[in-house]
Amino acid sequence: MVTTDTTEEIMCFTGEITEDTLSDLLPELEEKLQGQPLSKRKKVVNVFVELIQNQFHYFCAEDDLEGFPYYVRCFYDQTDIVLETKNIVRIGHKEYLESIIDCVNTLSKEGLIQKYRDQLASQKIDSKEKGAGLGLMDIVRKSGEKLLCSFEKYDSGHEYFIVRATVK
Repeated sequence: MVTTDTTEEIMCFTGEITEDTLSDLLPELEEKLQGQPLSKRKKVVNVFVELIQNQFHYFCAEDDLEGFPYYVRCFYDQTDIVLETKNIVRIGHKEYLESIIDCVNTLSKEGLIQKYRDQLASQKIDSKEKGAGLGLMDIVRKSGEKLLCSFEKYDSGHEYFIVRATVK
């Protein structure tokens, strides 16, 4: 991950994310963004919530990983605000997740809106891949920027799935 000497931490959280935790984190984030224009603050908060929901959706829920902490970080990179999440997924999901992000990143603004609508209207919405990529599409729509993702080995069967979104 690229950082510059102009980065400044806004907030960082590692731990279990529950409804109560989210209720505590949102006002803290909003307070720390007070110097930003309202439209930018709204985008950051919306992207933050979508990233947290994305973590829940793609987290590898297995007994041996119970209690694994969620990670979310928000920081300034020059004038941009960067949000980053990190959670564990099964190694076999890497290609699937990369393909969703690659697809979302290649769409134009209009194409992204149309794919989002098509996905919402899809009959597959109740399947195992419920809403596959909707949250990621929402992040790109709300941030107006492409997503970055990377993977780091955790153990022999799992890896960290790291997603980074930028709000300009």
